Amino acid sequence: GPQLLREGVMKEVPVENCLRNYLPNETKYQYQCAVGTAETSCSGDSGSPNFIKIKNNFYILGIVSHGLQWSCISTFPVVFTKVLYFLKWIKEYVNDLPEPLST
Repeated sequence: GPQLLREGVMKEVPVENCLRNYLPNETKYQYQCAVGTAETSCSGDSGSPNFIKIKNNFYILGIVSHGLQWSCISTFPVVFTKVLYFLKWIKEYVNDLPEPLST
């Protein structure tokens, strides 16, 4: 795929409706769903961040997790794994990682 970083605006949709189609046996609390307003996630975007901008600060909400066979159609929902749901785990393990080697 292209190596160009892209961005787009997405709108949150009810997670229950989204999970019914993608992950019917999963809990709704660890996921959020959104549809693109003009752009969307496609194949190869798994792990990409979903941010919210509040004033002039960006906060990560989720990580791209699932889509409808990665159709790249903006009206189809994308499933994001909520970062906040896993924040305790992230803080427990990420804080103990060694600093990256300088180049």
